[in-house]
Amino acid sequence: MVLFSRRTVFVFLLGLLVFSSSCLVSEAVEGQPANQKLTIGLEGGGVYQRRDSYHLIQTQDEIFAAAVVGTPFEHDANAWGGFGTLIFGYALDEKSGLQLSVGGTEVGTTNLSQVPGGSIAAAGNPTNTSLMPFLDASTHSGQQAVEIGGDQSNANALADLKFTYKSTDVDVQLDFIREMKEVKGWGLDAVLGVAYAYFDQEASFSTTGVDYDNSNPTYTYTSETLRDNLVGLKAGLKGGHGFTKDLRLNCSVSAGFYYRMTDLKGQQSFENVSLPFVGAPTDYSIGVSDSDNNFVPRLQLKVALAQTAKTRYCLEVFYAFDGWWNMTSVDNPTVRYQAAGSDDLVDHAARIAGDDAVFQHYIGLKLSW
Repeated sequence: MVLFSRRTVFVFLLGLLVFSSSCLVSEAVEGQPANQKLTIGLEGGGVYQRRDSYHLIQTQDEIFAAAVVGTPFEHDANAWGGFGTLIFGYALDEKSGLQLSVGGTEVGTTNLSQVPGGSIAAAGNPTNTSLMPFLDASTHSGQQAVEIGGDQSNANALADLKFTYKSTDVDVQLDFIREMKEVKGWGLDAVLGVAYAYFDQEASFSTTGVDYDNSNPTYTYTSETLRDNLVGLKAGLKGGHGFTKDLRLNCSVSAGFYYRMTDLKGQQSFENVSLPFVGAPTDYSIGVSDSDNNFVPRLQLKVALAQTAKTRYCLEVFYAFDGWWNMTSVDNPTVRYQAAGSDDLVDHAARIAGDDAVFQHYIGLKLSW
């Protein structure tokens, strides 16, 4: 189930780039006229996101005399990007209020590298070979992986590899905030809310080389898209301590519990590629899909230093942490090589792995009025 298309998410992020949230209603109205019920906050900055690495291509540095698993080539999906949220606060009375925040984050990375591109079918079984498994081997009988052909004029027969990763997320939270009594100079607020989040991950692998048998260019392209829709509940605390009339330290912590619904779509195309032990350059096109549901815990922390100006405007500099567990990555198939003349054994089709931990670190500024 996909509630937002990629185009919708892109337009949304373009309109909100450099903004993101967390404006406490009681803080926003402090020092303002008592009859002012509506407050607005804008926040934005940079973000670093840590996720599990991708694995698809396998390199081999041994003779293929018996069944053996090659070495997975690791693609780093950790990435930098930007974030932003628009916040509306509405005071219900002197001690309670509602807050709606709508934000987005986008991170991405591109890695260029080279992998061995020899041919298993060549005389002497070269030991510098890389294979790419079919995302879904059940779509083809016989061989279940292809060789990544390298430039044979190069002494190491290397093939060019490009890995691109992009992650976009939308975060919507509606909170009820209730002021609690002051504790040792700290003003505390209790927070209860409902939330929706959407993650869109896009990963692509492309290789360019030269086929060992006919010296023509070879191309492989694999794309995998994961889309997570999450709905949940949250609870937390927000607090502030004033150093002076206008300078204040604000802190917040919240925990959420979400239900995740995920879809995976994968596409693969090969041009002029060879089959292991066989050669015979040919073209292939393969598709795969999967779905998965699970519960996801979330933890949010934030520390901010706020300066009020002219009793109406508030500027903050802050650090925030956002952690998600039981999130998704792609469990790609593993090729287990056999002796010449045998099929390659692929353990499973590409599928969703629901055990990724996503850690996002934010640094930014907030303006509220």
